[in-house]
Amino acid sequence: MPNEHDPFNDVEADCQDARIDGALILAGFPSELLLVLAEVLGNPLALLVSKAHLSKAFRDAARAAQASLKHADLREWARKIDDAAVASVVSKCTQLSSVNLRGCKKITDTAVKAVASGCPQLSALILRGCTKITSAAVKAVALGCPHLTTLDLSLCRKITDAAVVAVASRCSQLTSLNLCECGSKITDAALVALASGCKRLASLDLSLCRKITDAGLVAVASGCSQLTSLKLYGCKIKNADAAMVAVASRCKKLALLDLSHCNITDFALVVVASACKQLTFLSLAYCTNITDAAVVAVAAGCSRLTTLRLDDCDKITDAALVPVASSCKQLTSLSLHGCGRITDAAVVPVALACKQLTSLGLGHCEKITDAAVVAVASGCKHLTSLNLAFCHKITDAAVVAVAAGCPLLKTLILANCTNITDAAVVTLAAGCPQLTTLKLDGCDNITDAAVAAVASGCKRLTKLDLADCTNITDAAVVAVAAGCPLLTSLVLADCSNITDAAAEAVASDCKHFTSLNLAFCHKITNVAVVAVAAGCPLLKTLTLSDCNKITDAAVVAVALGCPQLETLGLNYCNSITDAALEVVHSRCKQLRQITLLRGSGVRP
Repeated sequence: MPNEHDPFNDVEADCQDARIDGALILAGFPSELLLVLAEVLGNPLALLVSKAHLSKAFRDAARAAQASLKHADLREWARKIDDAAVASVVSKCTQLSSVNLRGCKKITDTAVKAVASGCPQLSALILRGCTKITSAAVKAVALGCPHLTTLDLSLCRKITDAAVVAVASRCSQLTSLNLCECGSKITDAALVALASGCKRLASLDLSLCRKITDAGLVAVASGCSQLTSLKLYGCKIKNADAAMVAVASRCKKLALLDLSHCNITDFALVVVASACKQLTFLSLAYCTNITDAAVVAVAAGCSRLTTLRLDDCDKITDAALVPVASSCKQLTSLSLHGCGRITDAAVVPVALACKQLTSLGLGHCEKITDAAVVAVASGCKHLTSLNLAFCHKITDAAVVAVAAGCPLLKTLILANCTNITDAAVVTLAAGCPQLTTLKLDGCDNITDAAVAAVASGCKRLTKLDLADCTNITDAAVVAVAAGCPLLTSLVLADCSNITDAAAEAVASDCKHFTSLNLAFCHKITNVAVVAVAAGCPLLKTLTLSDCNKITDAAVVAVALGCPQLETLGLNYCNSITDAALEVVHSRCKQLRQITLLRGSGVRP
């Protein structure tokens, strides 16, 4: 029988007229009501097609409803969707205004041209990660879909200026355009065209488009004064200050501005802070020229901020953060990762004033002590994410305070907080049952007792990192596998006591598993890898570096059992031959990377 979850199955297919569940009741609904029900329940195309096998009556009703469907989201079948499938959907769903093909890597220009010719009312098209798409497809969309308002071309690296020029000339109603990581073929010419043709543009993502210059941004600022969101992550723009002054002076409605990895200085930010009063999101991550003066100006001018990212702005001191605390009381997310000059004197005022804080990043802020964390735990009751990686002064007292004060916590990163002991983790497991991500890598005082407590208390855990926790044994992993059935990612690198039994437990109990790191676990043999290959069909990442007992047989088992594998680390697995790697390449169609360095994995 055809796969009931494939969107390109013909709902008119001749199959048994089985009456199951409420198929006949649903079939009795008018197609308009059936469509409303499908949309309320989620992805309407998925419901109407996946239930087509229930009865002939339902198939007939579904066919009628599909003709009126407005939205087609094909992400669920991204690995299978091809040009023919898209053409089939478009031919049956003739009223589509929104099509989402995100991650459909098999489709080519042919599929997109089918959308362009069959969906004249299209207003939103998502092509993120459709890597075979070229400018020819986008030109067809521009010609066939003049009502387009949203277009996502991120990660479509074959797109050139010509595509953007075509959209700008034909789609004057465009309000959102995503060109993130479209590579070096997007230049100022595309931006000049947008400025001329898309006056209503409100959201523009140019992240990692490294050929654009200040001239292109000045043109956008001049022509697109309605911009509310501008992302320039990694756009190493020369004369960035001049560009940002132009943006700030013309685009006063900006609410989101991402300048991560941009070469801006305090001068530009002072202008932005003065002109863009509606900013709620500002990322200055890795803008290493920024000093306290810029942040103080932002605090004074942008009191509506809810998100502020200052990662690795290593010139920032406490003097910058105190004004943020006093002026930006709506702040929900603050990231100070790598701001090594920050002390408790900055964090305590934030904790006291920013009661709505849900995410706080203090990784590598090595001057932070328990006092700061205790203040956060006391003042920020809505906290869901806390990063304390490499905060070497943190002790159990801080973690105990978090366990008592932050019951909604979902993510806690304690990497290389070497003073943490079992007592803290046991208390954490009891106080934070919502945890989904816990990183304890490098916390070498942790033993099986702590991990067993996590397994017992944190049933929703999906990601656990125990790298370099050298006291951990199989007993801890067995407990986690049994107690955390939702686990998808486990890192056990350099846990020298781990044996095959640990991997076998994971393979047996964790059916959602996608990532396993056993690097430098020297006791691991083929038995462990074969078990993982058999029990974890969804595995995407497997790291076995320096597991020198591994042979070709294990690698072949992975190739056969884990067809979705994307990354395989085999460094220093010196028994692996090219024959095994050829099997992996032939069977794992999603494969992105295999690493296999020969020699010794002994590290200094």
